[in-house]
Amino acid sequence: FSAPAPRAYFHDSFEYYGAAWTPSFLADFKAARGYDLRDQLPAFSGIGDPDTVTRVRCDYRETLDELHHAYLQRWHDGAKKHGSITRNQAHGSPGNLLDHYAVSEIPETEIFRHVDENQIPMLRFPVSAAHANGTPLVSCETFTWLGEHFQVTPEKLKEAADFVFLGGVNHLFFHGIPYSPADVKWPGWLFYASTHMGPNGGLWRDLPAFTGYLQRCQSILQDGHPSSDVLLYYPFHDILHDSDSEKLPLFGMHTLDSWLWPTTFYKTTMNLWNHGITFDYASDRMLAKATVRDGKVILGDNAFSALVLPGVRRMQPESLKRILELRAKGATIIVQDGWPQDVPGFNKQAERREALLAQEKTAPAVISCEGGIIPSLEKTGIHQEKMTGLGLQFVRRTHAEGYHYFIVNRGKEVFDGAIPFGTPFQSALVLDPWSSKTGVVSPGFALRLEPGESILIRTFTDRKIEGKPWLAAPENPQAISIGGPWKIEFIDGGPVLPKAAEVTTLGSWTTLADPDVKNFSGTASYTTTFDFSGEDKSPARLDLGQVAETARVWLNEKPLGISWTKPHVIDAGEFLKSGKNTLRIEVTNLAANRIADLDRRKVSWKAFHEINFVNLDYKPFDASTWPALDSGLLGPVRLLVPAQE
Repeated sequence: FSAPAPRAYFHDSFEYYGAAWTPSFLADFKAARGYDLRDQLPAFSGIGDPDTVTRVRCDYRETLDELHHAYLQRWHDGAKKHGSITRNQAHGSPGNLLDHYAVSEIPETEIFRHVDENQIPMLRFPVSAAHANGTPLVSCETFTWLGEHFQVTPEKLKEAADFVFLGGVNHLFFHGIPYSPADVKWPGWLFYASTHMGPNGGLWRDLPAFTGYLQRCQSILQDGHPSSDVLLYYPFHDILHDSDSEKLPLFGMHTLDSWLWPTTFYKTTMNLWNHGITFDYASDRMLAKATVRDGKVILGDNAFSALVLPGVRRMQPESLKRILELRAKGATIIVQDGWPQDVPGFNKQAERREALLAQEKTAPAVISCEGGIIPSLEKTGIHQEKMTGLGLQFVRRTHAEGYHYFIVNRGKEVFDGAIPFGTPFQSALVLDPWSSKTGVVSPGFALRLEPGESILIRTFTDRKIEGKPWLAAPENPQAISIGGPWKIEFIDGGPVLPKAAEVTTLGSWTTLADPDVKNFSGTASYTTTFDFSGEDKSPARLDLGQVAETARVWLNEKPLGISWTKPHVIDAGEFLKSGKNTLRIEVTNLAANRIADLDRRKVSWKAFHEINFVNLDYKPFDASTWPALDSGLLGPVRLLVPAQE
């Protein structure tokens, strides 16, 4: 008997922190760097001329980079030999992240604790690796420690998913849904560092709405090819030289402030991001595979309009030679803050520096700029997507007849108007990834996006497509209040089901008279009736107001769908009728209130092994002092119908 090979072998983030030596290291170092490290042990230990210290340590770091890269390559080749592919989280390693991500068919990143624009440059490392290889998938360990245990809301999950999509990821992995035996008491087995999306975390019941959203987004983001205009050279040797670490810097997600954020490379990346210019990174290994066609640098599935050297200070002569070869074949090269004036490493530095400077003296004409890169890029005719100035961020990919756009309102204000696309088109298809509604539009169409809302647009450069027109939400609709009374029945959850209640004003169910409601986590059903004076199937939407946290909705016993995140607005016209209507809404809250009750009663429930169970700050977890989180249908609930003319 032999089991089938797994689809992919997975290498988690580099966390073997003591891996700073290997028995054959001295021989490997001499073969790679051209001298014996034992001859420079004082410099390696930090003694002597500071420049020599830096150069010797750079050589040590680069040798470990190469050894780790070779180790990953052997791992990958072994998996491939047995019919599998690999997923690799390169971050945290002491090497060139671009090259280490690029070893695998599926390079994988992660986000930790929060969503921050400063993380975008880090997300682009695995994305660039996949693009350089021409492989379709970039994965992400998503939702790790987004908030305290049992308190992560659906809004936070959607924000995180959209953020990694915007960074170029198109293949999400949940962190997490661990296995838990059926006979283990609630809340079951949990992982200490995850957002609890499993059956006992409060998000599971209505999770299909979210996974449907992710599926629709990923179906587009995995289609076609990347559309990046700028190829940004990654100055790895500058980073090796500049590290403050005594011996071995680890280029991790949690140390960006020490090795990435201070660099011109990072600042240039953020400048491109904020100005709506698409980009990828390239290492020396990647540029060795690049070609030029029609004046563009071809790497993987992408044609780049310009190669940018972002304030590079050290470069090997061989790397500069390759870049100048691309320029000689017609590529546009932009040199920011001057050519590099030095070489990395210790051995034969004067000889190599002379070769570098000699090439620069005879280099063909390039675009030189000091400081900001945007004016120089504008001269090349690069598509600047000006929607970023309106609070929108995007991913742009090509398809056979035009472009795909994934757009998110990352601002704090409602966007209502025409999106200024950077690529022309004759027609477009709007796809709402939340509701799955679609519709055809013409150039200049208006779109309304609430803060946090997202949309998919498929443009057609030279063709006017036919189809059902996109129906935007009516402006300034008439709001009809649905005020109750509401009958509340607790239908699933624990530790016990509270008594049924009736309210005339919506609010958190934790304020009801029954004391069991404060500790309850689960689902409650809200039912009411209302009169509607319009015609049957009048176009209308149902605005649920504030929901804590997810809702399933029925109108006249017909399902309208699941509302999983803000804005909690759902189409209702198909089942709306003149006269009396019955509305039923099942709302599920998070698990936090029930967990807090367990800790207040000192119930032993943390049956875990890996560092047991800690809070967000890696201290012993204790929810006994938590106040009750708002739960249920908070409203106000309104029917939105087109305004009377």
